[in-house]
Amino acid sequence: MMLLRIAFRNLWLHKVKTLIVGAMLFFGTLLVVLGGAAVSALEESMAKSVVNAVSGHVQIQAADAQDEITLFDFDNSSKDFGHIKDFPKVKAALEALPSVKTVVPMGVNFAVVFTGNVLDKKLTELREALRDGKTERSVALKDHIRRIVADLEKDLKNLRDIANMDKVMLEMKTNFEALAEARKDAFWEKLDREPESAIEFLENKVAPIAIGEDLIGLQYLGTDTARYQQTFDRFEIVKGTMIPAGQRGFVFNNRAYEDWVKNKTARRLDKIKERLDNGETIAECEDCQTWTKQNQKQAALLVYQMDKEHEAAVRSALVKLLGDDQKTTTELLQSLLDVNDSNFGERHAFFYDAVAPHIDLYTIKIGDTLVLTAYGKSGFMRKVPVKVYGTFNFKSLEKSFLAGAYSVMDLMTFRDLYGFMTDERKKENETLKAKVQVKDVSRDKAEDELFGADAGAGVESAASATFDETAGVDMHAAGEKYTDEMLARKYSQQEIDDGVVINAAVMLKDGVDIETARQEIEATGQAQNLGIKAVHWQKSAGLVGNLVRVISIVLVVAIFIIFVVALVIINNSLVMATLERTREIGTMRAIGAGRGTVMWMFMVESLTLAALFGTAGALTGATTVLVAGQVGVPAWSDFAYFLFAGPRLFPTLHAVHVIVAFVVIGLVGLLSTLYPALLATRIAPVVAMQKDD
Repeated sequence: MMLLRIAFRNLWLHKVKTLIVGAMLFFGTLLVVLGGAAVSALEESMAKSVVNAVSGHVQIQAADAQDEITLFDFDNSSKDFGHIKDFPKVKAALEALPSVKTVVPMGVNFAVVFTGNVLDKKLTELREALRDGKTERSVALKDHIRRIVADLEKDLKNLRDIANMDKVMLEMKTNFEALAEARKDAFWEKLDREPESAIEFLENKVAPIAIGEDLIGLQYLGTDTARYQQTFDRFEIVKGTMIPAGQRGFVFNNRAYEDWVKNKTARRLDKIKERLDNGETIAECEDCQTWTKQNQKQAALLVYQMDKEHEAAVRSALVKLLGDDQKTTTELLQSLLDVNDSNFGERHAFFYDAVAPHIDLYTIKIGDTLVLTAYGKSGFMRKVPVKVYGTFNFKSLEKSFLAGAYSVMDLMTFRDLYGFMTDERKKENETLKAKVQVKDVSRDKAEDELFGADAGAGVESAASATFDETAGVDMHAAGEKYTDEMLARKYSQQEIDDGVVINAAVMLKDGVDIETARQEIEATGQAQNLGIKAVHWQKSAGLVGNLVRVISIVLVVAIFIIFVVALVIINNSLVMATLERTREIGTMRAIGAGRGTVMWMFMVESLTLAALFGTAGALTGATTVLVAGQVGVPAWSDFAYFLFAGPRLFPTLHAVHVIVAFVVIGLVGLLSTLYPALLATRIAPVVAMQKDD
């Protein structure tokens, strides 16, 4: 008690030193509480986002896989994750565990989509209009297609003026000859007589050299879509609908859909608006200025999409807005797209009201059937048609560049792209073989079977014979019918579970420790010979999981560095204060105080300071965390949005944060006092008493 009274007296007498050291201890405690709460909040928010969006608490895969599953890496196509050999058995065994809530089959891969160019789309529309007997629409489309062909020839002539076309002409001679043929009046007369033949000619010979086709790369997740939607609450449909349960289908990640499928001019305008909504200005935003220039340069591409009727409507609206009827439609669009801070709001709204309805705002529309192209595990390229049902977001990850490219498809389509020959596919092939009377032929008899028994003399006759395997067959109609039947088919739960499964997400029940459950899953796999291994979500999340660790480490290291600096400053302050108190210490030693007493006096002073200012810092930090937990900390950028798992971070106060703060600040106080205290105990009474002489 005596030492405590002395400590309070000394702290009061040396107010400047007390305030300097106390301020350091106050802010140190505050920093530990806030930093601890921030790290915990980030870990919890990221875990909630990733676990409830894609990974589950635990990922399982084949035990003999060459590569460990990583869900958020940029390219998994070259990795071998193996495949779970008997998923129904694995699913039943794991869902029987008391800690497991559900198991969702999955697979990840990469595919590309060719969006097709304007000419491709208009030819498809023309075929449909002719088939449906829409004469007026057919006439308008033929006129538009003819104008596209003329523009294409003009563009190629301009290209010849600035480039050496010899090599290009040599490689694409057939296409250029077809383009010249399509410019003749006789061809368009033929189109009226034989529309299907003429349309196929344009599709196969002319459309490949038209502009506007995009190649989109898509990282996709194949899964049991019904179970996936029920299990992962971060998954939300933005446009359209979810894939019907048990059917084939595809839903785009909304970020990928907007970035890659939307008209580029419209998307650039959207990006400028996003910057302005975040408080930037076009005058200060270099990206905004670049996007504006690109939009002006590509105004002609908008007109390229319009037929005469649509162009006339757009032109009329532009003239009314801009008050200039002397410019071409392209020039008027260039003027419209010359945006600045004062006119952007009006022109952005005008674009969507008056221009967007007359162009293809999205190259792939919801409801379209797209063809995905991917390399299967057999090494061959595979193409699979699939219907687009809508777009979705992973809530809190919608702005993430890592999750933004992930789209979702059904397992049956995934398996077709993956190329693994399931029992179902084998049966389907056998059925088709029987239907078309295909039979196996040995290599040495192949020539006889193909050309007839008298192969030696039959080669010449066979060569002179004509054979058209598609004669009398409407290939387009047959293809559409096959695709429609495949996409309309509803698969049973057994069919969905029985095929190849690359990996699966395991969702645990509330309150279950993830690592304990992971070990239990692996033990079950070994005991029942399931051939699986279990991976913690943070490890399977790849880059995202590593990012959480890195941020935590950076925050801890930053706090450590700050405390080292504080330790040095406090130590220097106490050394100076000790030297100033030499006479006082000498007097205490002279009247009988031992070295231990002097040492404890300094230690009690330090602990008193830590208790007083540490408590104040802890209370301030706790109050700040509680308030922030109610109102949230706003995300200041897309990256912060991703880290916060949403627009705001809501930290929560845990007792461990306050306890750690007191322990750390107490250690800092004691360590910083240790040297000055030892220095004080070495002061001889005689020397101290002579100091002022």
